[in-house]
Amino acid sequence: MASLDQYSTMIIIALIVLFSATIFMNIRTIRIHKSSLKLAQYDQLTELPNRSKIQELITEKLATSYKYMYFILIDLDNFKWINDTFGFSSGNELIRQFVSRIQDEIHEEANFSRMEGNLFLIAHTAESYEEAEIYAHNIQTSLLTPFTLKGNPIILTASIGVSVAPTHGTNTWDLLKHAEQALYHVKESGKNFIALYNEDTHNKDTERQLGLQFREALSNQEFYLCYQPKVDAMTKQITSVEALVRWQSSKFGFVSPATFIPIAEKNGFIFDLTEWILVEACKQMKKWELSGSPIQKVSVNISAHHFLANTLDQMVTAALNESELSGDRLELEITETSVMENLQMATGTINRLQELGVSVALDDFGTGVSSLTYLKTLPIHTLKIDKSFIDELAQSDRDAALVRMIIELAKIFKLKVVAEGVESIDQLSILCSLQCDEIQGYYISKPLVSEEMDSFISNLAVLQR
Repeated sequence: MASLDQYSTMIIIALIVLFSATIFMNIRTIRIHKSSLKLAQYDQLTELPNRSKIQELITEKLATSYKYMYFILIDLDNFKWINDTFGFSSGNELIRQFVSRIQDEIHEEANFSRMEGNLFLIAHTAESYEEAEIYAHNIQTSLLTPFTLKGNPIILTASIGVSVAPTHGTNTWDLLKHAEQALYHVKESGKNFIALYNEDTHNKDTERQLGLQFREALSNQEFYLCYQPKVDAMTKQITSVEALVRWQSSKFGFVSPATFIPIAEKNGFIFDLTEWILVEACKQMKKWELSGSPIQKVSVNISAHHFLANTLDQMVTAALNESELSGDRLELEITETSVMENLQMATGTINRLQELGVSVALDDFGTGVSSLTYLKTLPIHTLKIDKSFIDELAQSDRDAALVRMIIELAKIFKLKVVAEGVESIDQLSILCSLQCDEIQGYYISKPLVSEEMDSFISNLAVLQR
């Protein structure tokens, strides 16, 4: 029979065990609660505050003293392509790389959040109104350096909407709403640029109105292609055509390419437009090939941003495959601007295009500052003499000497030479005497829709005179 002391000892031990278990359970409960709270307020992939938490943090910051506070809303463009191409795990890895790079760019006290998917928010106080735009441009500039996935260089672009307190609101809801409206404007206008919220601009800006119509215009087939012929300077026979995009808008009427192309380049729509042009031009070239047309090649202009985007060869491959066209039937025209920023990347892009059989022409030759460097380094096939050298060719000995020099240089580098902007018989005669290879311009023909091309070809005999 146990003594009283033994019973007391057993009770004490039991109480200690019970007390310890209670403490353990409470600690575990607290840890679970904290873990659940973190899951509810922070993004698991990036460990950044989520939409709920960032709104709480921003509301607290808005209650403090500040001169300005900027909201930068960032949407990574075309991220679905990353997931579809490389898989969701690679997409997650790219998100982590993006977050790490942006954290190096922003102020350490800035609030940085992953709102959802590929949508991010940066909010912080500022000393000046312009500081918000500077931060946004720094973020966009930081994306110019490629990321890497499975050994592949990946270019990310971003659509960015910006609002600034107190100008665009003094509470979290209004500031987020206005940043989202600015972002929505960017995405509707073609992506890949920055918009600062401005009510008047949103309502009155013609550029914005044009930009907002791009995607609808593409869906409604308002864009169409014309083709300007190039002919052999000696035989006067057609050799190839240059595809030129036109826009007959249901809202604005005919919109000049000089107006809408710069807007498309600025807001990122040029990527989608170029893809459409490539597909349509290749399909038409295939039709000419099957019909026995003397047209041997179609050329398409490529913007500087697109040429250095590192995905051009993939887009070209897709267009050739869709149309069942051989690569040697396609030529891409680039400008010196396309290669000035990164000559090494430009060379790599041209080499990949060559593997597809696609040729590359350097357009507007002579207008840049480093033309000889490009001739020496780039594996191009054709030089196009800029119209500015042709305009006064028959009146200016200096222009004639420059054109002669360009043609002789091209011959040294075994390049074909095309003179564009030819508008008179005198210009044509001089170019023929200088042994220019091909002629393009209104003296030969204005740009024609495909249905007009057969008539043009049959009437080429007039150039024999």
